[in-house]
Order: sequence, then structure tokens, then C-alpha cells
Amino acid sequence: MTSPKTHLQRQSALTSITQLIILGLIAVLAITQLHAEGRAGEALTFEKNRVDIVVAADATEVTVPFSFTNQTAKPITIARVDSVCSCLYSKVKGQKMTYQPGEKGIIELRFELGKFSGEVNKSMLLWTTDDDPKTPSTTLDIYVTIPELFKIEPVTTFWDRNEALSTKTVKLTVSDQTPIHIKHHSGTSANFTYQLRTIREGWEYEMKITPKSTSQAGFGIFKLKTDSAISRYQTMLLYGSVRR
Repeated sequence: MTSPKTHLQRQSALTSITQLIILGLIAVLAITQLHAEGRAGEALTFEKNRVDIVVAADATEVTVPFSFTNQTAKPITIARVDSVCSCLYSKVKGQKMTYQPGEKGIIELRFELGKFSGEVNKSMLLWTTDDDPKTPSTTLDIYVTIPELFKIEPVTTFWDRNEALSTKTVKLTVSDQTPIHIKHHSGTSANFTYQLRTIREGWEYEMKITPKSTSQAGFGIFKLKTDSAISRYQTMLLYGSVRR
């Protein structure tokens, strides 16, 4: 049987351990808060970090301005601005890189739309001289919606390796005010056969794709040439793939 003295000693020990745990948690939270405040003080403050925009179907590029302010108590210098996509370019207005407290500036992002269609997201990363080289203080996002006048579903048709041979169907649909006709089509791989079928001329087609074998990985490209007046829809590509 435990004596009253031993019981009290155990209770006291448990209380001390609990107090230490609580103090440890408080310290961690305080350090985290200080770190967060320090990071925020080193960064430029942008009015918006994300811009959503809808463009015309024939748009070739879009330029979006991002306004910012140095809300810290010290000068902030932009070290570099990088994109993960070669289609996205940045320009700091006036090529000014250092901003005093309270000073404002603008970074313009230019997105070359190329063959993109549908909903597309591209990001630009910004470092100041106070940032860790591996961790940018700011990410700027552009979300662009480009009307899909010629829709391919799915763009890539998959088979698993050693899957039973089967024919799969790709739907091709026109949603423009005027029809888009397929004038020529071709396949670049001997690993697949395909058939193009017209459902409604100028509005709806389907392509049936069949792999000759699924015993090994394979990839095929199918090219469609159309009479669309818009360049991004004049050559359309779709794919067949036997996955590894």
C-alpha cells in the first residue's frame, strides 16, 4: 500500500512535469510568433498576390500589374524575380529595386499564352536581399481563363502495362459560334492505331485509339489540322500512352 507521503511526492512530480511541458509549449509558440513577425517585416506587402483574369479566345498574351508597398521600418531591396515557366516574364516598373519605408512600386507580369487553353495558373517568385536563397518571401499568381473553343477529352488516353487490349474513345467538341472543321489528321507512332469519326461536321468528332500491344511502355502523338481562324486551334495534339 502506498503511503500518503509517497502519494504526495508522485503528485508533486507529475505537477512539475506538467508545468515544464506547458512552459515548453509557450516558449515554442512565442518563438514561432517572433519568427513569423520577423519574416513579415522583411517582405514587401502586395495589394493582391493573386489575379484572376478572363481573356479572349484569340489573345496571345496578357500583362498583369501587381502593386506593393514597403510597410516595414527599413529599406527593402528586390534581389530577384523568377518564374518556373519560360512563358512568364517580369518587369519592375522603372527598374527600381530598392524601396524606402512607405514607398510604393509595381511589378508587371507578362504571360505569353501560346497554345494554352482552359484554366491556366502560372506563378512568379520574388526574393528580397533579406530572404533565404531557397525561400522567396512572395509568390505572385496569375489565373487565366482562355475559352476552349475546341475541347479534347481526354487529351491523353492511358493504358496500364499488360492491360487487356481495348479501344478507347476521345471526344472532340467545338464550342465556338462558328464551326471548326478538321482538315487533316495523322498519327506519329506505330504502337497505336486510330480512327477519326465525324459526329456533326464542324462541331463534334470522336477518335478511337487502340494500342497494338500493352506488353511494354509506349507513347503516341496524334495531330489534327483545322480551319480555325485562331492560331491556337489550328493545330491540336492528343496522345496515347501505355504506362510503365
